[in-house]
Amino acid sequence: MVYSKAFSTFEVIVVLIVLSFLAIVGVSKFSSSANIANTVKIKSDIALIRTSLQDAKTQSILQGNSGFSISSLDDASINTQNEKLFIGVNNIKLLSYPIFSSSISSAKSGDWVKLSSTAYRAYLSSNEFVDFEYAATKNLFECNYGETLCQQLSQ
Repeated sequence: MVYSKAFSTFEVIVVLIVLSFLAIVGVSKFSSSANIANTVKIKSDIALIRTSLQDAKTQSILQGNSGFSISSLDDASINTQNEKLFIGVNNIKLLSYPIFSSSISSAKSGDWVKLSSTAYRAYLSSNEFVDFEYAATKNLFECNYGETLCQQLSQ
């Protein structure tokens, strides 16, 4: 009696089904991990920007300048890629390592876009974003706390 050492068609199909299932689960887990990582990146960017603003104000007060005010957070062009954001202007230094901008048409998860001299947009995904406004008179970098995404990023 001769026995074949090859796999049957049924065994190959079962293995392919199991591998397909594992691939689907793995890809979905990776995708959610990437979204979480980008959300954490944006949260840390916001915290860094806010801390830098407070540090600049404190430094100004220690130097005897009680009327601290920054009119703009950077000299970057509006809606332009690869511009240095949040580095400061007029001898007021904010971030030591800038965040590079994207444009609205090419923005993806984790990107920032400059919308005006005081407005910025942070992308959590290609279609989810939060707009931030720098209020020079109050030295605040804030979003609309009525929006759910803004609340999530500010926690």
